[in-house]
Amino acid sequence: EIPKELLLNLLKAFMMDLGKTRYKTFDEILFYCTHSANPVGRLILILHSKTENNTFEYSDSICTALQITNFMQDISLDILKDRIYFPLDDFEKYNYSEMDFMNKKANPAFEFILNHQIERTEDLYAHGSNLIKRLKGKLKFEIILTLSGGKQILKKVKQYNTSLFFNRPKLNLYDKISILIRSIVKWILT
Repeated sequence: EIPKELLLNLLKAFMMDLGKTRYKTFDEILFYCTHSANPVGRLILILHSKTENNTFEYSDSICTALQITNFMQDISLDILKDRIYFPLDDFEKYNYSEMDFMNKKANPAFEFILNHQIERTEDLYAHGSNLIKRLKGKLKFEIILTLSGGKQILKKVKQYNTSLFFNRPKLNLYDKISILIRSIVKWILT
């Protein structure tokens, strides 16, 4: 009973990856996430029979936030692949060029663009957090853990700031233990 559309969306995202390396607007990035990330969350909810009470809406927010977090985390790798996962209209608005990005130009304009993307992503995580209230048991714990991990990576993205051009944030052992403990506590208390 899995909708074929979700699997086709994943294939469409793979096809986009083959030819699309720039995104003019944030809506274009959201469109990509609708095909690349959101079907995964929806498939998990379907497999657990959790398709009521806005669960897809909240799951989409989490999955999109995770995808955009990964885009920011992978800046140093994506430059090598000639990919930019920031809205180019933000670049234009703040007089920052694709060439500036490819040349790893860390200036106040890029910091503003990065911070704007971080704020958008934080809003998505906050909205998606509503999914937790609609889940129980092991799935609830897994979603709490996933959210905690994504938010921790986003926190590191924020700390790395413009050094993202040269370094990829990763979770260390302390981060992983901290995420696990916080997730267990949240799971028990909510």
